Formats: sequence, structure tokens, C-alpha cells
Amino acid sequence: MRGNIMGSGTALTGTQANRKGFAEASCGPFGFCIVSIMLSDTENYDRNKKSLQKFMDDVDFFEPNSKKPYEDFNWVDFLKDKQLVNYTYMTGASKKNELRFCPDGNFETYIKQTGFLKEQNRKYMGTKKGTWTVIGTGPSAKLVLSFEKIGNLEVVLEMQEERVSLNGERYFISANPKCK
Repeated sequence: MRGNIMGSGTALTGTQANRKGFAEASCGPFGFCIVSIMLSDTENYDRNKKSLQKFMDDVDFFEPNSKKPYEDFNWVDFLKDKQLVNYTYMTGASKKNELRFCPDGNFETYIKQTGFLKEQNRKYMGTKKGTWTVIGTGPSAKLVLSFEKIGNLEVVLEMQEERVSLNGERYFISANPKCK
């Protein structure tokens, strides 16, 4: 026991004899528990065990509520320093959309389309820059991209089941390497 965290280690046998496991469990005050399990080679076991313990030490339990997911979702805070990416490949065409948002309100896009998609929205192709704003909070909001030399483009942002969509098309999220 480490405080209110229960843990146990294990050693494997047979073809996995060079591996060890460790698990910790912690229960919060609201009837929910979390269990973390780690399996490691023996050489890195101590380091990996410390990482698991640090993770468990940092767990916070919150009282459940009946609020709808993303009811107060703040899109501006979410998009700062993020990159949204969508790659689509199909017979006869492909497209690559990358949107990078900086905390100072600037953005950069990179759009490439091939095949029968090549002629669609040509003015947005290549690398473009501008400023961005979001109108609204919650699971759906409006993203306004003000492109240099092109003008404004309004896009519907949606968050549902931890998935981000722009105009109904799913995008994947990562850190933006360009603003740091």
C-alpha cells in the first residue's frame, strides 16, 4: 500500500521469464476505481514502475454530474497550439488538409488535392496563412478563418465522443510544432 493506492508485482515464467509486471489500483470517494497495469522487460522494470506510480499519484477523482459532455467546451483554448489533420485516399483522388492554430490568433493551412479533387477549392490549395476566431462554445461552434488575400471561410466545428469534425469531416488532433 502507498497511501490509498494498492499495488502488486508479478514475475512471468516460461518464454516470458525476462518480463515483470506491476499493477496499482486506487478508488476515489465517489465509488469509482482506476487500475493501471504495466508489463516490462526486467532491465527497465524499475523505471517503468516509477512512471506508473507517478501516473497513479497524479489521478484526480471528480464527482460525477449530469452535465452533457462538451456543454461548456471552450474551442479557443482547445485549438491553441493544435494541428488538425485530415488525410483522405480513394480510387482516383486524395486530399491532405492540415490546419495549424497558434495561441496569438494566427493560423497556417496546407491543402493538397489530387485526381478528381484537384479542381475543387483551388484558392485554398498550398500553404496559406491568416487569423482565426471561434464563435460560440459547447459541442458545436463556428470557426472563422480569415485568410490573407482570400477572405473569410466559416467552418462548423463539432466535438462528439472525443472526435473533432469540421463541416462533418473528421480531423485528427496533434500538437502544433510550428508555434513553439
